[in-house]
Parts: sequence; C-alpha cells; structure tokens
Amino acid sequence: NGVVLRDTITGEIFTCRTKSIVNATGAYTDSIRKMVDPSGIEICKPSLGTHLSMPKNLTQHGVGLLINEPNNRVLFVLPWEGTTLIGTSDEETQIKEKPTPSKTEVFSLLARFSKIVKDQSIADQKHVKSCWSGMRPLVVDPNSDSAHSSNLSRTHLIEVKKNMVSVCGGKWTIFRKMGEDTIDSIEKIIGTDKQNRVSDFHPYGSVGWTPEVIKTICKEYIIDLDVAEHLSRGYGLAAENIVKSCKKSLTRIHKDFPYTEEEITYICKNEYVCTLEDIVARRLRLAFLDAQATVEVIDLVARLAGHSLGWSDEKIRV
Repeated sequence: NGVVLRDTITGEIFTCRTKSIVNATGAYTDSIRKMVDPSGIEICKPSLGTHLSMPKNLTQHGVGLLINEPNNRVLFVLPWEGTTLIGTSDEETQIKEKPTPSKTEVFSLLARFSKIVKDQSIADQKHVKSCWSGMRPLVVDPNSDSAHSSNLSRTHLIEVKKNMVSVCGGKWTIFRKMGEDTIDSIEKIIGTDKQNRVSDFHPYGSVGWTPEVIKTICKEYIIDLDVAEHLSRGYGLAAENIVKSCKKSLTRIHKDFPYTEEEITYICKNEYVCTLEDIVARRLRLAFLDAQATVEVIDLVARLAGHSLGWSDEKIRV
C-alpha cells in the first residue's frame, strides 16, 4: 500500500501511500530490488567511468573526436560547456557513495589521449582543469560468458515485481525511451489508459525557442553574448525571467565563465537545490569544468544561496 521514506538531509521519516513504486536508482538498483525480493538475482553491475576537463582550444571550432580502441573501448574528445571533455575509463567497481578518480585512471586517460595528438605536451596533467568519476549501472546478461564491464549491455531493462517498476541500466542517449517504457509499465499496474507519449512533453522554456532568442536578449538587456548564449540554451525562453530581474547588467561570479549572481538567485528559488553542491555541480556544472574556479567562487555562491534560501551557516556547510 505504500513505502516508508527517509529524507537523507533532514533525517525525517514518513510514509507515502501509492499503487506503484519506480526504482530508478542507477548503481543502487539491486539493493532496492532486494527489498521486494531478497532472493532475487542481481542484474546490475556497476562500472566506473572517469572523465577529464581540459582547455577549450583542444577542440577548436566545436569539432570533437570519437576514437575506437582495442578491447571494445572508445576514447572521446568533445567540446563541452567551454572546455574539452575527455573520456572515458571503463572499470569494474564496488558501489561507492562518492566515487573519485584515481591518479592511475587520470594518467591512463592522458596516455590514451597523447596517442592521437602531435604535441605530447598538451596531454600533460597540468592542463587538467577538473576530473571526476561516475558509476554506470550496466545490465548483466545471465547467459553471457563475459563478465567484463566493456562487454555488458548499455541498453536498459524494465522489471516489474509486486507493483515495483525497476528501470535498470541504460544511458543518457536513450533516457526518453527509458522514461516512456517505465511509464508504460506503471500504467499497466494502475490500469490507466495511455493519454500522452513522452515525445509530447517538452522541457520548460523550449516551446517556441529559436537561436534568435540569444540576439534578442543581448539587444534588449545589454548583456554579454556568452552569458546570453548560456542562459538561452540552458533555460530557453525562461532565460528572460533571469535577465529582466536585473536593473543594469548581470554580475558575473567568475571572469572566465558566463555564470552570474542573478542566475544563482533564480536557481535557488526555482531549481529545488538542497546543498551548495547542487548549485556548483548539478546546476551550473562549474565543479565539473574547473575545480580551481569553483574554489574561487564557493564563498560568494554560499552567501547568495544563504540569502535566497535563509540557510544557516551549518546548512551551508552540508
């Protein structure tokens, strides 16, 4: 009839009545599945992927590279948010609350990158602006003879047991398909006729957006082009809600990035942030782009968030 939940930030425990539950917990999929079926076979095998953020000039003119390597590995060098994104590793791992890249993984990626560039000096650790690791929830095929993560499926699996729908595996490029399959399974449980397809839904601010919006924002509000591009591509038509709040011009929080104090205020009021990490990593992405820049602006971000959300000093440190 429902589920008992615990808020991991406040510690509050409460009960939610529901006809069905969706288990979309990535690498933690099996731990939730076993709450329903303790004897069930594990179907999720975590794989650790490490990525590097390096200077923008490595991918000039917005052109990236995708290199096939031995052992079914792929090396990509892609322009991303004003930097160059290099990835990735693919190593079996145990589940970790906060996975972090090891020096071995970082040097391994740099060594792989050095093989495709003429100037070996650019594949040096000193050019790494940020690095991070994440866990992929790969799906295990019980009939497969190979257990190595590079041979595991990147597709997804929907499992229904006792009204719990588990969406397992998958990847970014098929997230809408994963969502639609999950909703289809829920509708079968609760007996609801399908009213809409996932393709009928659009992100907030996207309907009616065109690249011309960038020029309009620059002209009407007199802001820098890179800031207008960032806001427009990130928020669509809703970008105007941010820029119209300023009386003169937007105030950057760092000279090298298009993030502004006004955007942070908007994020705090509209984007459901719970911690500072939510802002600098999951909303702005700055922590993934440039670790040193993040250190330089974190006190300012904390003050802005504290003022907007009424956070205490203790809350800011969470």
